Amino acid sequence: MSLSYLDQQLDAIRARALPTQQWSLSIMADGTPGLADIELGSHVSLYFKGEDWIADGWVRLRCIEYSFDMTCKVNLELQPWRG
Repeated sequence: MSLSYLDQQLDAIRARALPTQQWSLSIMADGTPGLADIELGSHVSLYFKGEDWIADGWVRLRCIEYSFDMTCKVNLELQPWRG
């Protein structure tokens, strides 16, 4: 077995060993950014400052799901960007 193969397997084990965080938020479909700017698997960067539970700075997340209804609101499901 090659070392790169073993490294890949180790990374996969580590990824499954960590708890999964999932973030939910809503955006307006016709806003900036809007639905046209978001694709499944794309990254979403959020900036926080002064929140009690989130450290100040940028958080990079991956869009894993989105849904919408007849309103302009789009619900995003996000998980931390890994890799």
